Amino acid sequence: PLSSLRQDLRLRLRRPAVGPVRLQETWSGTLKAAAGSGLLRLSAESPAPDGRLEAHLDRHWQPRLVTLERSGGALRLEGTPDHYVWRAAAFPLQGLSLALGPHPALRGLQGRLGGTGLLALRPLAFSGSLAVEQPSLLGVAGRDLNARVSYRDRRFSLRAAFQPLLAGAVDATLDGSWNGAYRLRLQ
Repeated sequence: PLSSLRQDLRLRLRRPAVGPVRLQETWSGTLKAAAGSGLLRLSAESPAPDGRLEAHLDRHWQPRLVTLERSGGALRLEGTPDHYVWRAAAFPLQGLSLALGPHPALRGLQGRLGGTGLLALRPLAFSGSLAVEQPSLLGVAGRDLNARVSYRDRRFSLRAAFQPLLAGAVDATLDGSWNGAYRLRLQ
């Protein structure tokens, strides 16, 4: 009868996005539901680099464990919407773009991300330490970027050190509130 029906869906996502982050690729796969859980499996379609996403969902369709692998790197998210732990190891940023500014234009990202941190969705909060090898954003290429970020109660903080390809270093400190005042210091 109806209780024996399975909810298996085939999915295809073109240029998926979350907030200002866009992925300029197409991914396809399946969403399978079982009693009290679900499993989402997606793979990148050619010409995108090899990629695989697997998400284990709880009975409320909330992710418990998400693993994203691309070109030898990995990004993992584990926990509950109130407290996820994320970890990245050599995760390639190619193909990702940020929509920045009052009239958002897509800005491509480059480099390999590593780091760890926390993410809460109810209410939104995050913190972490990250490193990007061979970063590039807004046309500026570098050797590496190291940063500590946090956001809680509509307040944000960023401490970053950037080493350009040629020479020198840039240290940045940014503190402020969402849609409010902020303070930026560059050295």
